[in-house]
Amino acid sequence: MPLASNPPLPTHPKRAARTLGSGPMATLKRVHLPMMKGSIMTAALLVFVDCMKELPMTVVLRPFGFETLATFVHQYASDELLPEASLAGLSIVAAGIIPVLLLTLTIARSRTAQAGPGDDAHLINIEEAAP
Repeated sequence: MPLASNPPLPTHPKRAARTLGSGPMATLKRVHLPMMKGSIMTAALLVFVDCMKELPMTVVLRPFGFETLATFVHQYASDELLPEASLAGLSIVAAGIIPVLLLTLTIARSRTAQAGPGDDAHLINIEEAAP
């Protein structure tokens, strides 16, 4: 089963858990889910941000008489009532950018943790890079 996580999950923890008597569900709960937690959270944040700004799907799938922020903004903006639509539009932007910032910070922390404290090979010295 291919995963979006990079690198792929190693097989030796699964084999060790199964050898020690864990069933498939216990192995999933104790071994696989902790290793996939970052990838699952990343996927959930990306889906949330994409759904938050998706107007056509909201208009088609919403029940009658039910307003969302996207339909509210669309209705007021199409009626050229931009001051009334601005606060809801900024709310959509804020609700979309906060998860993206959290995701960026999480990725940056994971990259520095993977690099290790003494691994500065990815850094560029500005004096050496100048021609």
